Amino acid sequence: METTTREKIIASGIQAIISKSYNAVGLNEILAAAGVPKGSFYHFFKSKEDFGVAVVEHFAAKAAEHLRTVLRDASRSPLARLRHWFESSRNHLASHAFHRQ
Repeated sequence: METTTREKIIASGIQAIISKSYNAVGLNEILAAAGVPKGSFYHFFKSKEDFGVAVVEHFAAKAAEHLRTVLRDASRSPLARLRHWFESSRNHLASHAFHRQ
């Protein structure tokens, strides 16, 4: 499946936000990483804030998809499903150097 320009912008933005933070990253940096002109950004997003909402929606959709997959796994008991979800979520966060302070 071909990645759309909007998806490229979101993916590049996610990497930049994870690396620097939402406030510290600029649109030019995101667009350069995505390899798209500034006009493309405003075709898909009204503002940086609108883009931020799209990033959160992207993460929420991925998390919901993962949760549905794990909770529907009939090969595991309900408790094992929950345990698997928590463990896989923890491992995912740890693999990206997220930690509780």
